[in-house]
Amino acid sequence: CSEGNGLKRRYMQQNRISEQNSIQYRFPERDLPTSVPLCWGTQGSSEEFLAAACGTAVHFLGKNDLTEVGERFSRHAAQILTVDICPSNGLVCTSGKDKKLCVYDSKKAQLVKMVYPHLHWIASAAWSPNGHLIATGSYDNTIKVNDWKAISQESKCLVGHTDYVTAVKWREDGSVIVSGSRDGTVRLWDVHKGEAIHHPFLGYNPCNAGIGYQDISDGHTHTVTTVTFQEDMVVSCSLDKTIRVWDVKSGNQVKLLTAHKGPVESLSFRADGNVFATAGGIEKKILFWDVRTWQQLGHSLLHSVSVRNVSWSRSELKKLAVSDVNGHVFLLESVE
Repeated sequence: CSEGNGLKRRYMQQNRISEQNSIQYRFPERDLPTSVPLCWGTQGSSEEFLAAACGTAVHFLGKNDLTEVGERFSRHAAQILTVDICPSNGLVCTSGKDKKLCVYDSKKAQLVKMVYPHLHWIASAAWSPNGHLIATGSYDNTIKVNDWKAISQESKCLVGHTDYVTAVKWREDGSVIVSGSRDGTVRLWDVHKGEAIHHPFLGYNPCNAGIGYQDISDGHTHTVTTVTFQEDMVVSCSLDKTIRVWDVKSGNQVKLLTAHKGPVESLSFRADGNVFATAGGIEKKILFWDVRTWQQLGHSLLHSVSVRNVSWSRSELKKLAVSDVNGHVFLLESVE
């Protein structure tokens, strides 16, 4: 049988997140948030770990059993909305509703930097591949490119979105940032020039919904929740229940994936780039997709409550971390 059919059968063997097929971590906080951002990373020669943000603290969890492996980081005054770990130096950056951007050394348990680059909540933060810069997307409708080592808090500002910036991601060469917004658009930015690259990938403004409201085939029709590069493509997902694939050079939509029946909260690519997972939110499902065909792989993984975040291990193909609306984190170790 073909490799695609083999992948499909393996994913069909898993149909529900349970104690039998996952390791679980439950946060001790009483007032749990509705979303727990996740990110895998390493620092120096240390083993890979999972960073999970709950409320105002980041917990560092072991890759095999989700036991806490380091001192918790808690320097935020309001809910943390995003966490990212730099692939080149292992430093952790966090941002959230207190408008702070923090850089933290988990190995030394030390705060390295804390700045206020925006006027409103910072919904997304992402390290550049070389670890020199951090891109942040904010509810002030802007993207900032922050040199975290600089003494000055000056940062390059990218302006163009007409509503909250909800997602940012760097291209592997560090020259381009992709962003997603509540205005429904996906945009590319030339980091060195500080300006947009060609037209925005089509979307809509919720303030004008019903005025020239485009067909679903034209682009996202609701908030973009996650964006990422995949070679010469950009993949985005949205509260409009769709996943879309865009050609970077032309800005044209080349694929529209519509298997989800509810808002798509997040997506994550497997380390080899051949498969990605999407979190179906209130649909209580995780779907898996074959990048070579852009087709869904078999049945979904079901859960008892809303699934908010998925994050694939950067080093092991079978490890997928999932967080739900109750603030629980699950580690699935048999996903292939």
